Amino acid sequence: MTRSRVRRGVFVALLAFASACGMYIRPHPGVIYVGIAPPPPHGEIIVAGPGRGYAWMPGHWAWRVREYVWIPGGWIEVAPGFGEWVPGQWSHDYHGWFWIEGRWR
Repeated sequence: MTRSRVRRGVFVALLAFASACGMYIRPHPGVIYVGIAPPPPHGEIIVAGPGRGYAWMPGHWAWRVREYVWIPGGWIEVAPGFGEWVPGQWSHDYHGWFWIEGRWR
């Protein structure tokens, strides 16, 4: 193998690596990114539940146009076949802050 072929191979490999590093990864469709971290959660008083078969869904901050708005918690009926509510949460990546919806487990 000649030196020029080796150099060309190294150049192509470096170019491919540099291209991969500079790729822009688009966020998932429907995800709304916010550039400001959410405030700390409010303290909530959990009132007595309406009865068996309900789970407490804690309050959370929601992004509304230009600001965070507090959504108070409440009791929700347990979905059939599930027993535990996993609360939603704010998460962060290099695009900004985004909300992950709560779900049943």
